[in-house]
Amino acid sequence: MQKDQMERREALRRMDGFVDQHADVLGGVSKALSRREVTRAVRSLDQLEEDQQDALALGKHQSAEKQTLREDIRAHMRTISILARGHLSDSPHLPTLAPPRYQSDAELIAAAIEMSEATAHHLRDFTRLRLPAQFIRELRPIALELAKIVEARSASRMRVSSATYVIRETLRSVVADVRVLDALIRPRLDAQLLSVWDAVRRVRAPWSMASEAQPYAEEAA
Repeated sequence: MQKDQMERREALRRMDGFVDQHADVLGGVSKALSRREVTRAVRSLDQLEEDQQDALALGKHQSAEKQTLREDIRAHMRTISILARGHLSDSPHLPTLAPPRYQSDAELIAAAIEMSEATAHHLRDFTRLRLPAQFIRELRPIALELAKIVEARSASRMRVSSATYVIRETLRSVVADVRVLDALIRPRLDAQLLSVWDAVRRVRAPWSMASEAQPYAEEAA
């Protein structure tokens, strides 16, 4: 949640608290639809921020795990390709045993699986070169694990994007309720309480700008 969005949420929370604190003066305002919508917005924003932060934290963990798996795959592929170039130069599978030059996750996964299949044709040759069979057999499972992490990380990013969108829309839609609530409350307050109310609902940017918030800065992390 962006700083200005947090500021608006806290202003909504203060307004909600003000209505409770001064219920004796405000009468039926506490049961007005606009007040209920402000209360609902605060609760929704709290939950959305929690969802957003959880998804961000999970996404960062998945990014780190993804990088570890990529490095592991490259290490396996590099070792296999070095031995293949030195000792299997006449193999028809040599092109698929080439050093990894793949940048995207999808390309690396596909190349690792292809290399895993090619090494199966030369398992005895590699083991004679003292490369453990287990090391060779690990390549495909690691590639499949990377595919799972890539998919899970994409889902986490979608959760962040979804929460970000709903936060923005919640703050946009509640602006009308804030205006109605303000119109209901003002006639019932004396000068002293009116100054308190104005302080309670004050935010640095006008409420009309709530729909202009930019996408969450960490959304693409």
